[in-house]
Amino acid sequence: MDNSQTFNLVISRDGLRGFIDPKAFPFNHGSRVPVHFENGERLLIPVNFLNRQEDDSYILPIPLPEAKQLWPFPDTKDAKNDDLVIPVTEERVVLRKRKLETGRVRITKRVTARDEEIKEPLMQETLHIERIPVNRPITEPVPVRCEGDTLIVPIFEETLVVEKRLILKEELRITKRRVETRRARRATLRREEVSIERTPFRELSQEEAEEPEATC
Repeated sequence: MDNSQTFNLVISRDGLRGFIDPKAFPFNHGSRVPVHFENGERLLIPVNFLNRQEDDSYILPIPLPEAKQLWPFPDTKDAKNDDLVIPVTEERVVLRKRKLETGRVRITKRVTARDEEIKEPLMQETLHIERIPVNRPITEPVPVRCEGDTLIVPIFEETLVVEKRLILKEELRITKRRVETRRARRATLRREEVSIERTPFRELSQEEAEEPEATC
């Protein structure tokens, strides 16, 4: 229903619909306006008892029978006593809520970087070669052998003598050693920092007040 259809619509507390006489427009705040209800009742209601809504319709905050006793139309008389009915009015408090913005919070996130030195142990293998003279005659070649972490490689040489002999001239002792070194390296680490900025108070507009609140 658009505003052109609701600008003079009145709905009582008990749900009965009525319409303000178009001839009453425009009206002052302290004046009374004739209202024709769908059940045939006609009332002369004070404007300050009608709560105007966003769609330009009006709410009568009391039931129609009670309003009929308070604000009958001027020509309404008691059928038995033929007395003029004088309406007695009473003001009532109608509580309404609205949202007010007391401030805003601005959250800013930024990323910072820093260099950090990382010390990590590294393993490195080296070979130590030692030449051991032997010069011992042998009858047959000696095979390569291992003694612990040392690899022994025999070196042969033939020498001219009265007879031909196989001489173990020397042995190569190859030992595997592990050396631990530390090297400094740089790595970039990031960290998030949050700053909060509060803005001044501002009253919410009607559209902002009806927006649903954000939930997490």
